[in-house]
Amino acid sequence: MISNTVSQWATHFYVGKVARHAEIAEAMKPYLTDTSYFTEPWIYSKCKSTCQSPKNAELPWDVFYEAVRDNVTEYFQSLGPTCEYKIGSNEVWLNVYEQHGYQEIHDHAFPNRAFSCAYMLSLPDNSSGQLVFENTAFPVIQSSGINRIFNAFNCEKFIPQIEEGTLVIFPSWAKHYVLPNNSTEPRVTISANFSVDGFYK
Repeated sequence: MISNTVSQWATHFYVGKVARHAEIAEAMKPYLTDTSYFTEPWIYSKCKSTCQSPKNAELPWDVFYEAVRDNVTEYFQSLGPTCEYKIGSNEVWLNVYEQHGYQEIHDHAFPNRAFSCAYMLSLPDNSSGQLVFENTAFPVIQSSGINRIFNAFNCEKFIPQIEEGTLVIFPSWAKHYVLPNNSTEPRVTISANFSVDGFYK
């Protein structure tokens, strides 16, 4: 199997297509136009989400988790595990970015949230609304000047190449944001957080 894991500033990102995208899209379709499932939970963003909605648990998350299982396994195996481990997740939600919708820079770094993901359920035809990861160490790197000498260090931002059905997995501490959606078509994504427990011998 070819690995889709990409290393940027010593941070390992997974960017891969989900083979069972059609199953997820079909399962989520009935909920996308039902406003009763959505709130606007974040102050510094323009986005509708089921993140803090009491009805979030009603969505068919079992379909999503089953469909991305192989991708998640591929990512964790590519990281070179040194022991047996168990992946858990009880935080998953749906986001809708309508025209001019965006997400402020943030991370998902909280206890029991080791990794996070963004799944591209539906994207506008143009390239607006891109997912951007910020290299917070870049000012220090830049001060040394080595970014001007070696391409390996000249990476201030990582913008993964995405399309509908793409899953992006990353460490939860990675700072990221979503650029404004300039299309009249909505940008729809699924986000989730994962915990990882190691079993050491």
